[in-house]
Amino acid sequence: ELSVAECREQYVARFRPLLIRSIGALTDPTPWTLAWLREHCGQKCAAVNVGGSQMAASCEVAGVEVMTIDDLAQRIEARSSGRSAYLYDCSLPLKLPALCERLAVPVYFAHDWLQRTRRLHAFSRSWPSLFVGATGTRSSLHIDQWKGHFWMAQLCGAKRWTIFHPDDSWCLSPSWPSEAPRLEPTFPSLDEMEAQPAQYPLLRLARRVDVTLRAGEVLLVPG
Repeated sequence: ELSVAECREQYVARFRPLLIRSIGALTDPTPWTLAWLREHCGQKCAAVNVGGSQMAASCEVAGVEVMTIDDLAQRIEARSSGRSAYLYDCSLPLKLPALCERLAVPVYFAHDWLQRTRRLHAFSRSWPSLFVGATGTRSSLHIDQWKGHFWMAQLCGAKRWTIFHPDDSWCLSPSWPSEAPRLEPTFPSLDEMEAQPAQYPLLRLARRVDVTLRAGEVLLVPG
């Protein structure tokens, strides 16, 4: 059994991704399914990315629609609208607070400095968050704001991850577009870089981990 100290020393401090299996039940019920979310949160509204807008390099209102969880579930199940719908990083404390009472945060991640500041700030109640998407939904190659540690519990289905060491971002052709100023760089798509090795020769130098996160597993990505 991995202790909290071992997690911090062997993985967090060394920027080593950690896949945790058999962590036990984290939600009530276990797991949350799309049908259960419709039943208990169906009339709640949230901002949903449509048409792959979560792949955009900048945060824009275009490509985001406010819809109920029930409408989101119908889009995911039907897959006939031609525009994919993805509930992306939806704050549970702010948007679906009732679910917080049915969620247990693993002990490895319970010490969150963003929630321990003396005064409230814009992100004090942003996490944990919820992602819900259909098969084939994906995100762009990116660096999280805060450059902090990230963890994800996979409740249903599976998610393929490609993780690069944070010190090797220079190998991924970073850029800072002047039309959308931001602290973190943007990157070409990973598909593009892999398909054109002559144009992106540094990609092969980046330390990389590919892993598939399956239902019941938890992934830690040190920042």
